[in-house]
Amino acid sequence: MQAFEADYFDGITAKAQPVRVSLHEGRLSFSLGEQHETFLLAALRPQAPLGSARRIIELPDGGRLETDDHAAFDSLRLPAVSGFWRLLYFLENHLAG
Repeated sequence: MQAFEADYFDGITAKAQPVRVSLHEGRLSFSLGEQHETFLLAALRPQAPLGSARRIIELPDGGRLETDDHAAFDSLRLPAVSGFWRLLYFLENHLAG
């Protein structure tokens, strides 16, 4: 099982709640007190990585996770990001300024 730290935003309030996210058998899960959330990896929508900015995962219930753990984010093997964002990421990381 793989795990990483993230901030959870419920999509209703602007307050971040720190959570420990775990991955097991194609599912991402975390707990908020007594509430336990589980999502299939295939249902998640990652935002394209932009430089050293926090990595963002949009959840199907309108919430989102943000993490500074780039290695954990990259290892999730989430559904592909749209072509526009992949191109933007490539240009940002491969063109000399």
